[in-house]
Amino acid sequence: MRRPGAESVLPGGRVVSPLGQQFVAGARPRALAVNPAGDTVVTADEGVGFPLTVLQRDGATWRRSVVVDEEEKDRGAFHSVVFAGERELFASEGALGRVRLTDARSGGRKHFYELNLGGASDSFAGEIAFDAKRKALFVLDETNARLVIFDSGRRRVAGQVKLGGAPFGLALSPDGRRVYATLPRAGAVVVVDVESAASPKLVKTIKWATPRRVLAAGERVFVCDALRDVVGVFSARSLELEREVELRVPGFENLRGALPISLHYEPANQWVMVVEAGINAIGVIDARRLAVLGHLPAAWSPVRAAVHEGRAFVANWKGLGTGPNASRQGPILSGAREELDRGAVSIYPLPGPEDLAALTKKVWENNGFLPSKQAAAAVPEGLDHVVIVVKGKRTFDEVLGDVESAANGPVAALPPVARFGRRGVIVQKRDELRQRLGLRFVNVTPNHHMLAETYAFSDNFYADGVVSADGDEWTGEPSSLWDHLEKHGVSFRNFGEGFAQRDAGEAVPRPADGELALKPDALYRNSSRVYPGFSLNVPDTQRASLFASEMEREYLDAGKPLPRLILLHLPGDTLGRARPEDGYPFEASYMADNDYALGRIVQFLSRTPDWKRMAVFVMEEGASGGADHVDSHRTLLLAAGPFARPNFCSHLNSNAAAVWKLASRVLRIPPLGLNDAAAADLAGMFSAEANAAEYTVQPSTLEIFDPSKAREPVEASSAPAGDDLRGLQRRRKSP
Repeated sequence: MRRPGAESVLPGGRVVSPLGQQFVAGARPRALAVNPAGDTVVTADEGVGFPLTVLQRDGATWRRSVVVDEEEKDRGAFHSVVFAGERELFASEGALGRVRLTDARSGGRKHFYELNLGGASDSFAGEIAFDAKRKALFVLDETNARLVIFDSGRRRVAGQVKLGGAPFGLALSPDGRRVYATLPRAGAVVVVDVESAASPKLVKTIKWATPRRVLAAGERVFVCDALRDVVGVFSARSLELEREVELRVPGFENLRGALPISLHYEPANQWVMVVEAGINAIGVIDARRLAVLGHLPAAWSPVRAAVHEGRAFVANWKGLGTGPNASRQGPILSGAREELDRGAVSIYPLPGPEDLAALTKKVWENNGFLPSKQAAAAVPEGLDHVVIVVKGKRTFDEVLGDVESAANGPVAALPPVARFGRRGVIVQKRDELRQRLGLRFVNVTPNHHMLAETYAFSDNFYADGVVSADGDEWTGEPSSLWDHLEKHGVSFRNFGEGFAQRDAGEAVPRPADGELALKPDALYRNSSRVYPGFSLNVPDTQRASLFASEMEREYLDAGKPLPRLILLHLPGDTLGRARPEDGYPFEASYMADNDYALGRIVQFLSRTPDWKRMAVFVMEEGASGGADHVDSHRTLLLAAGPFARPNFCSHLNSNAAAVWKLASRVLRIPPLGLNDAAAADLAGMFSAEANAAEYTVQPSTLEIFDPSKAREPVEASSAPAGDDLRGLQRRRKSP
């Protein structure tokens, strides 16, 4: 629940109570800069047209404005920003391979510093730093693995040096003689002597963990590792590691998830401010004693922090949340993510040391880290198998918004928004063929509705972050999920997005700001080699056939039990353009395909010997595709299986971390991280008594989707797309 000026309840049940004043920023701000006078603050936001949110102080009042490049409204966003003076701003343009000098208040262009010169091409202008005394602009070129130095006065390249890997974080030493850059995938921090801008020299490559951003302060260099929740401290003289400062939560010391992603130095108190994106806080480290002093509450997903003369500024990726984007009259927003994903800038006087204990307790309380007085519901003893199906990007209302009651009472639903419900309205889009009329009162998702009637579902479940079949939401790094399962002897099989189509060692796409670099060599264990990655050209019914075929071949026909954990990606309800020639006459046909495939998968699982011990969770990876009258993040959660309460609606505020918490309890393994350890407990969706009846797939409405006609635009698989796979036709009672 978004409540500006008060505590806001986040999707999943956590609370944010950021300090000071809150100012709306653009979509997902990724960078923050404060001018030398401290009276102008800028965030670089996501979107197009290189949007900036500008806050200017007028006496005691901060005035907000938004700057967009009207000449490049269809292009990208700035990656990093730093002030060149009181009004002039350097801003890197990412894949355009240049840095712009602009007027921070008007957005007026002044100059472009091009990286694609002297034979260089495809440059990515990443992190930047500026030495005002020497007028030296330092730019990381991530694509070409180099540091480029511009003489900003003469507006030309002064020098460059190769760094030995794709750089991410950048820091300039206080005396301007050295640059430190992090290479996350190489697990290294590189030190460059830049005393001579014309001939920079690589001084040392320090191998250390998975470094993200770096800070040079006094005689020390601080580097954050978001995977291990530590800040590495190096001597600026010897360039040796002095200490690792651990960021830990009392009672959860063995778990990770604070996600330290950036750093800032506050010289008056000699504090290192650590942005902890995972727990919505700013950690405070004493730079002298190298000890954690406490934590300050932030808004949702802080990404950058700065302090100027005792005043703190924090840029928060998701701000205070979004609230609803539908009413009784229908959707109330256009659906553009820039309108929903509003970030926030917090401005407040920096608290004193005496305030840290109380503020730290507030952070623990907001995140659910304090002991609960209510005991969790028991997990049925007969459960020991879990299947998690991760789908596309639908909200609750647009699919189950016509389900106004369940066996245990009313459901928070809004029928007019249920465009993919049992009385769905299929509207002809302007780019579709004229002779195809819209359809009204059509059952688009018979299986979603039958699953909700037969088993349990939630009307208070939210997609509050990056959710995918590889476990990003729970771990920050997919490979750690597999390590966790192997450590505790849990067999698993992954039918996750992307893994089947990547070769080991292939470059992983550059992570977005605030995300973690992945290690590709660890992503393929126990993964299907034939299951498609994300592609709306592949029918979900074909995915269902491939899944069932592999389960038949490798487990059932061999008389082996199914893996205890199965992760399955079913992305078709992300939707795509109409392709009548391929069996998709409407955009909604993708939803119907997804629904039918889901029904077939549950039917298949219900006919296996392990069904009597199985819990099946179905959820969406996001909610950006539609409208919802409770919150734009509210989405679907279905819990199927013999122990699921029939037609039971859970009203517990929960998210994907809660699903993993319950899955861990079913699998009898400990929590993986802070996120799931402190999540809501959904065990109340199950009962002690089992009903192992098989599920029967509900037929799709053929006017919308005919499984026998669905195919890829270009044939890429010989697997059947319809009902002719033997594994879905025969009943399996025992091996």
